[in-house]
Amino acid sequence: MKLLRLGLILLCAVVWARAADDEDEKKGGQPPTEIPDFSNLDEYIYQPKSTLNFGVRYISGVKTKFWGTGQINSPEALPDPTTANIDRTYHDGRVSPDARAATTDNGDGTSGTSPIPSDGKTNYWTYDSPSQLTTSGFMQFHLYSGQSLDTSVRSQTGRGSLGLEMSVVRDMGTFGKHLSWKLFGGMSMNDIQSATMGNVRASITTVTDTYDLFGQTPPAAPYSSTSTGTTTTQTGTDVNGNAVSQTVDTTTLLGNAPLNRTTTTAVDTTTLIEHWKLHGSYLTFRGGPMLVYDVSDRLHLSVSAGVALLYAGSFYEVNEVLNVPTGGQIIDTLSNTSNHLLPGYYADATVQYDLTERTGFYMGAFMQNAGSYTQTASASGNSAYGDLSGQGNGSFKTNVDFSNQQGLRTGVTFRF
Repeated sequence: MKLLRLGLILLCAVVWARAADDEDEKKGGQPPTEIPDFSNLDEYIYQPKSTLNFGVRYISGVKTKFWGTGQINSPEALPDPTTANIDRTYHDGRVSPDARAATTDNGDGTSGTSPIPSDGKTNYWTYDSPSQLTTSGFMQFHLYSGQSLDTSVRSQTGRGSLGLEMSVVRDMGTFGKHLSWKLFGGMSMNDIQSATMGNVRASITTVTDTYDLFGQTPPAAPYSSTSTGTTTTQTGTDVNGNAVSQTVDTTTLLGNAPLNRTTTTAVDTTTLIEHWKLHGSYLTFRGGPMLVYDVSDRLHLSVSAGVALLYAGSFYEVNEVLNVPTGGQIIDTLSNTSNHLLPGYYADATVQYDLTERTGFYMGAFMQNAGSYTQTASASGNSAYGDLSGQGNGSFKTNVDFSNQQGLRTGVTFRF
């Protein structure tokens, strides 16, 4: 009985082990789970359609013309020629009221001063140049003004300018394998610089007032007395032999009113110098179609043409310099600021090389053509100060021309 039970147990064990082996065989014979095939799905890779260009451009200068006439007024007022003992200012000196005074002993240890009676002279005056002393011993003072008579037009091409530029290009389509077209739009900024100068034909008016020196020889120029005159202390003895000292005014005395006045006018081409200056800047906005030929995957040639719009702002200044015989130069300045909007057109040719799929650089040449404008600098005369000739102020003009400019451009590209 025991043997029967033992046999049954062994049989069950064998059957269980066999069943386990069969199960393992079934699992080992099945193929592994396959990875899904995604090869039939469409792939999407973004292709940049736009290009940003940033760089510099050099452009030829604007063409300018300068012309006009102007009046240089005397910086000093025209003084009264007859009234005695008043203040008179000239371009090469000044004659002021007499400052001499008499000292009176009050008898109480104090003294007082009072103006001396007028004797037609003054001790308070200045002069600048030895040429003001005439050979006959008189002193002359002058006022000057000038009127330009120049009618010529001076043409000048301004300096070329290096400025910044930025543009955006958008891909629009292709024509076969190598040819495509794009739309171009951009802006740039450049300077306006033009100037010229020269002697001009002018009418110079001189007012001369002549004063009496009463036979005295004045101190060397430049000379300026003080309001109290020039004094020195002298020592000596009185009738009793006592030592005394006294202060003596040694100022060279001048007449306190002109002896006469003369006005002369002369025309020459050396006294007056005019200096015309124009500076400013302008923005150029341009846009149009671009045709591109792909030489290779990296090298591209393109041409474009389209409309341009210029916004220009300029400062115009004219300096007139009168080199007069006595006293310093007389300088008059007229100026004007102006802004203008000018239509035009452009064309360019460019070579572009791609360093990577997104970056590269470009070099090109261009031309642009736009309009012109005229700017005027003027000023009105001042009746109180020295329009000695009575001809009044004129005006100066400049024409600023942006036609037929050429240049070069270069920079880097970024595709996005």
